Amino acid sequence: VQFNLFAGSILGLGGAEHLAMLPQIQSKGELGCFLLTETQAGVLSGLIVETTADWDAASHEFILHTPSDKASKNWISQGYTAEWGVVIADLRIAGQSHGPHPFLMRLRDAGGALLPGIRIKDMGPKTVANDLDNARVWFDHVRLPPTALLNKYADVVDNEYVQTGPERMRIEVIGQRLLTGRLAIAQAALLHALTLHRRTETHAQHKVCNGLAGETTLAEMPQLRAVLRE
Repeated sequence: VQFNLFAGSILGLGGAEHLAMLPQIQSKGELGCFLLTETQAGVLSGLIVETTADWDAASHEFILHTPSDKASKNWISQGYTAEWGVVIADLRIAGQSHGPHPFLMRLRDAGGALLPGIRIKDMGPKTVANDLDNARVWFDHVRLPPTALLNKYADVVDNEYVQTGPERMRIEVIGQRLLTGRLAIAQAALLHALTLHRRTETHAQHKVCNGLAGETTLAEMPQLRAVLRE
């Protein structure tokens, strides 16, 4: 969550000013979370985003809002304690939707209190892993500066939506961190299995035991030998 979903999203979606914030966040030991999934979305997480970020042309701010309980962010890992969040919301300018976009924002002040307009609670009992921190989050017309928008691919300039990257912002771009996270988990599982196999083989090569033909090593026992050779 910290290095892939949160920091990875900033690295992949943010501009130079956002990247410059990462060392300070790291040095302070502050936690971040990734707020994409909404309560009503279910398996369609990311395809249904009703949290809104309306551009206020008069004040040059975004207004982040949860329009209903079904649009509350849910299953947010590390969200119950994080100081920072990358929030995915529907960017709207003059009433026109430009689809899901990422916003970097503080959730808590230096003392740990939630900032105005933010409500967070534990998401409640789950079928498994109830020891994990999974939060449900609401926003009530929270005002964000224009720099909150991670703007590698899109930005608001002179109250107009502009594309700043080689491709347009879309959920497939935002969701790349979900793919890399799954690849990292799969790679870790494979490395763990490989390490276990190597340690087992080394132990078996040195473990002396009695075979039908006399003393031998465990690795030369037919049953284990066949497994190790696979």
